[in-house]
Formats: sequence, structure tokens, C-alpha cells
Amino acid sequence: MTSQVNHARRNFLTGRNERSTITDAAQTYRLDVSDRCLPYQNVVCEACRDSCEVNAIRFPPRLREAARPVIDSQTCIGCGDCVAACPVGAVSIEALVNQSESPE
Repeated sequence: MTSQVNHARRNFLTGRNERSTITDAAQTYRLDVSDRCLPYQNVVCEACRDSCEVNAIRFPPRLREAARPVIDSQTCIGCGDCVAACPVGAVSIEALVNQSESPE
């Protein structure tokens, strides 16, 4: 697996230069958006997208409704910036254990 550098603001502040990807061999992530998300109440909010350094969150337009977030799991690196940016705490990220590393 090749090492990639993530140039997010968080990495510059913490001195971390590693990139954890959603398909990393050691760990995977599940990003969930609950129904507390403001667009689900027809309120325009795109704070999670604005905080995403890798543009893994998009808001496809909807007729007569606020656009809702769609997460691109192939692009998401599991950094958690969207979790901190959500004004109502509707975004959560959970680290999952890789099935191949489970004890048998």
C-alpha cells in the first residue's frame, strides 16, 4: 500500500502527515447522517461539505426541497472534519474492525 500525504489543515496543526482512507487495510469507516440533519427539515445547510477538504460530500439539487448530503465513500478519508462542522450533530463517523483481522 502506498503512503499518501494528506495536506488538510488539521494535519498541519497536529504535525500528522499520514492519510487514513476509508478502504485502508487495517480499518474502515462508516459515515452516517441522521435525520437531525437540517436539510431533512428543509433547511439549507452545507456546513459538512464546506469543511470537507477532499470534497467527499456533495449536495445534488432537489425540486422544492433543500439539497441533502451524499457521501462518496471512495473519496472520504475518515478525518471527521464534517462531524465537527455539523451545527446539529447529525454527522457521525464510526471506525469498523476489518473482517480479515477478526480473531477466529
